[in-house]
Amino acid sequence: MTILALAALALQTAPEARPLTSSLRDVTVFADRALVHRSVAVPEGGGVFVVPGLPLSADPEQVRVSCVGGDVTNVDVTEVREARMPDARREELRQKLVALAREGQELEDERRILEAGMAAVSEMMTLGSAASKPEVLTGKLDVAAWATDQDALLARLRAQRKSMRELVERQGDLNRRQQELQSALGSADVVGGALARQVALEVIAAGASTLEIEYVVSNAGWRPVYDLRTASDAKSVELVYRADVFQHSGEDWNAVDVSLSTAQPQVGAQGPEPLPLWVSLFDNSSYLPEAKVARSARPEVRSDALRSLGYGDNDAEAGAAAPAPRPFASVESQGLSVRFRLPRKESLPSRKEPTRVLVAQERLDVTPEYFCAPALDTNVWLRGKTKNTTEWTVLPGRAAVYFGADFLGHAELAAVQPGEEFTLHLGRDPGFTVERVQTENLAKQPGVFGSRTTQVDGWRLKVKNTGALVSAADGTAQLFVREALPRATDDRIKVELADAKPEPSTDTRWKKDRDEQGFVTWALKVPRGGETLLTWRVNLSFPEGLQISR
Repeated sequence: MTILALAALALQTAPEARPLTSSLRDVTVFADRALVHRSVAVPEGGGVFVVPGLPLSADPEQVRVSCVGGDVTNVDVTEVREARMPDARREELRQKLVALAREGQELEDERRILEAGMAAVSEMMTLGSAASKPEVLTGKLDVAAWATDQDALLARLRAQRKSMRELVERQGDLNRRQQELQSALGSADVVGGALARQVALEVIAAGASTLEIEYVVSNAGWRPVYDLRTASDAKSVELVYRADVFQHSGEDWNAVDVSLSTAQPQVGAQGPEPLPLWVSLFDNSSYLPEAKVARSARPEVRSDALRSLGYGDNDAEAGAAAPAPRPFASVESQGLSVRFRLPRKESLPSRKEPTRVLVAQERLDVTPEYFCAPALDTNVWLRGKTKNTTEWTVLPGRAAVYFGADFLGHAELAAVQPGEEFTLHLGRDPGFTVERVQTENLAKQPGVFGSRTTQVDGWRLKVKNTGALVSAADGTAQLFVREALPRATDDRIKVELADAKPEPSTDTRWKKDRDEQGFVTWALKVPRGGETLLTWRVNLSFPEGLQISR
């Protein structure tokens, strides 16, 4: 009995939790989630409180509470049902419905007046026709006056019918607005409300204090988006850096400070340790001599997985934009990541569609060049060599490419660090025509003293300059033609480029491509209104009795 009495006394004396209304301070958006920061003032003396209003998407394990001016104990995050809409908002909807009902009655009165007017005009036209018949028979009818009266009545009737059509459209729009308000009000009155989270806690403080609440929400993220606009002379581009921020967390972020972070919490903070490797011997005597053991394939490394870890083309790491004199995002280094802090407060509603925000804008000088890979595509493409002269890093993303006012399509941008050179794709130039024709396709059998077969493939490329945009003073345009030589997976196959006219470029710029990928590059000079020929042969030699598999 004593224990029960003490328990009852404790329940009677336990302080009731007082609700606190928090305000949104700032949001940090990552690639696939967001960190939301709220704050709330705590009354002097502390006590037991509950902070409602956290969205259901908030991860209860990632809710962190601190107190400036006091200490926090007994933090408990629970799931509750809250009213779908505050009473003030519900009353606002009802008042709007009353106003719409009044407007609907006024439209109905106007409709009745128009109907009465149209009936009166129709009757006047009928009476006028009947009264004019005797005068027509006696020849006393003033035809001109009668026609003028009829025209006036017709014009009046047409105006009334036009007003009636407009009135019907206004009534339809009013009905739609009434249905939307009724639907919103009905959702607000659903029994049980919506699921949400709240934080119950105790604050120990002598004076006033402030709670800082942070929590991670899912269904949020951002990705870079670029606009690339080339000048008419193709010697500079305007690079506009934007971000698509999406969030469907269940709470609206209105007029809040927003930072876009390159940190990747989904990867985690702990890397793997090596795994033990075991080897053993096996007896292959049971295998037939002619049995072949397949080569083990290299494990596939997905490029999208590399990008998710911050690696792009050329092993460039993801970075961030830096401050600019115009109102663009500032960069804040966090050691292992960076943040783009947007220059003004943004409103990001919870919805399926992303909100596009401006991060930065910069003019870059470019050196235009023409490229063509005729084995795949006989179009000639304009590219621009440039350097990232900004203080911010270009992150991997998609760019909408414009030339002047014309939209040409999309291109992908890789990660580019400040000071690093990179290539921009600027679109197709129709001022060239390219024709690629195979001139040889034969197999040469070995001679008397030989034991190897040779497969010979010959090609001819004809390039015409019908008006290239980028050219020298005499109209000559330079075109880099790129062809891929076959690469052998068997040391018994020999690949040779023969009889190339002109010779391929020996610039060190192309050496790595030639050595590692087998890409051969020619630098062709094509005169305006003229053409240039390129011919070459590829010889594949291999042991007699075998065949080439492509």
